[in-house]
Amino acid sequence: MDRSIAIAMTNHPGEKQMRILSTLLILGVSVLTAGVHRAGAQNSDQQPFSILISAVNPDVKAGETVKIRLRLTNTSNHDIDASSVWERGGTDMAYDYDVRDTKGNLHKRKNHDGPISASSRTHVLKPGEFVEETNRLSEAYDMTRPGQYVVQYSRRISRNAKDGIVKSNKITVTVNP
Repeated sequence: MDRSIAIAMTNHPGEKQMRILSTLLILGVSVLTAGVHRAGAQNSDQQPFSILISAVNPDVKAGETVKIRLRLTNTSNHDIDASSVWERGGTDMAYDYDVRDTKGNLHKRKNHDGPISASSRTHVLKPGEFVEETNRLSEAYDMTRPGQYVVQYSRRISRNAKDGIVKSNKITVTVNP
């Protein structure tokens, strides 16, 4: 079941708090509409899903869009929430992004001026099912400087932070002059 919600806000003091609240609201609505629940306890050392990422093009020229392909697979014995919330630019806010240079320095997200918009999709994965998507990572992170960038995604297991997170594999994207 797919549902879309669009949000637009102007940039003003408190924008960050409004963005966080809006994101939480969209995720909450997505989870409630999906009616997903945890059906049985998960073995503490087994993760309920896996995240596999790969660069659409691991070598790009400075200024080109860096696209990352993502595959989320349900490895549990119950349905999982695989809902997504995309912000303007094409990154899924259901994930956290770790973008670093080869020295380990963390890159910060870009600050966007003007309206912020997002859309959501409610999606439930049954055991063994997967969903694939492509994110335009360079829309959220400045990846125009030549060099290598090490990228890793992560996603919360549930809305309860105590359940932990699942991390993807790490990949390297090379930006050439």
